[in-house]
Amino acid sequence: MNTLLIMKSKYEKDILPFIEDFGAFINFILEKDPDLSNKTQVLGKNLCFELNSHLHFQRTAIKASYTQEQYIAIDLFFKLAVKSRLFLIQINNKNKFKLIKTVCLEEFLNLNIYEKYVFLLEVFWTTYDFEEELRHNVFEFIELLNVISKTNSYSKIFKNDVGYGGFFSYYSKITRILRILGICELEFIDSVKSKYDDSIKSIMPTDFGREISKTLITALDYINIEDYIISILKERLNLKNSEEDKAFIEIISMVFEPKLISKTINCNVEINKKGTYILKVLLGKNLWRVLKLSHNTTFHELHLLIQQAFDFDNDHMYAFYTGTSRRTGKELYSANPFGESDEYEELTIEEADIYKGQQFIYLFDFGDMWEFKIQVMDFIENEESTPQIIESKGESPQQYPDWD
Repeated sequence: MNTLLIMKSKYEKDILPFIEDFGAFINFILEKDPDLSNKTQVLGKNLCFELNSHLHFQRTAIKASYTQEQYIAIDLFFKLAVKSRLFLIQINNKNKFKLIKTVCLEEFLNLNIYEKYVFLLEVFWTTYDFEEELRHNVFEFIELLNVISKTNSYSKIFKNDVGYGGFFSYYSKITRILRILGICELEFIDSVKSKYDDSIKSIMPTDFGREISKTLITALDYINIEDYIISILKERLNLKNSEEDKAFIEIISMVFEPKLISKTINCNVEINKKGTYILKVLLGKNLWRVLKLSHNTTFHELHLLIQQAFDFDNDHMYAFYTGTSRRTGKELYSANPFGESDEYEELTIEEADIYKGQQFIYLFDFGDMWEFKIQVMDFIENEESTPQIIESKGESPQQYPDWD
């Protein structure tokens, strides 16, 4: 028997609920094999409602009326599972999106609870979209961790004790995530009318939370934010550069007792992305084209092929966005009609990590705003193909209608 599994940390009580809940999430996915929503590729309301009942960190819900994003714990677990590549989002032969387990999952399940915690904390720290979630309040978030690190365990931190009060109301999602991670306990306010009202009365650091917050601040070089923001933060907090030869696990392991953490896993799952992609490009229900292209086709070449397919003149700026809407998705690639791009010289389909079943947006002409929806219909491994139009339906629209 592995004696390391018998050893316990004084911090076990603080991190165990998070590890148990993440385990419940994994078991739910493996047992239910749920379909994900077609539009957003997340768990549906009924599934979230059912899963929520199995968790320690539950959202109060009497019926299935909330989306995955509104269940903070479930949304966190889902993103950690996908970002860590314990699961991949793929589409099956019935055109249903699924969470498919990878070889990394078995390795993860063989870690002890402390190794699991450090692995998941690293995924959170290095992949969570802090800038998107916190807008302009990344500095204030690090300052909140700083306050937690200097406050006595289970002493109450009130709104006036921190430089920014949004973490008690509008940006309380990140505060609740800190609770899920075992960093703090929260005292809640009942009968909150809107997200602008305070929903949290006080923050109470755990024993573990004080120590891990102090350590995370020293690991700013690993956080998923822009380098210039990290530099400003380190200057404000008078921090030295992190030891670049140290892995994240080495830094965080120092919080725990010796010999509790000896390993982690490398989840760089190798996926063959070389081959032929079949894309369906839609302007309407009865107006679409099917394109065939290779993995080394650039997005500028894809742009040219769409222009040809719909008889457009290639005379305006364009951009590609992830997701099903340019308003909620992120810009994937943008350039002028002649292929010049500020961010990417020649981004290829392979480099963009396009997978079967994925949907994204092509926007052409930022004035007239022609918005095309694109879905990856199929992927044929290790097959080469020149960019071509293989199927079409509906007459191409007039790019410049005669308004007279």
